[in-house]
Amino acid sequence: MTKKIKVTSSMRLQVITESVNGKETYKTVAFSGIDSKISDDDFMELAEALNSLMEYSLSNVGRVNSYSLVTE
Repeated sequence: MTKKIKVTSSMRLQVITESVNGKETYKTVAFSGIDSKISDDDFMELAEALNSLMEYSLSNVGRVNSYSLVTE
């Protein structure tokens, strides 16, 4: 039987870099090596804290979990 083990998470913050005539321009900023055991609420709190250090407004937060597959 194959079992998956969560290894790490990465964060993708989509921020609004410009808004001209109602059209927004976006940029994605990635952070990797985040502990995979962090809860979704804590993950979002971290995203908001990181975004507060940026000059751009937060549009979207993405979470990507990586797993290792092992056989038992």
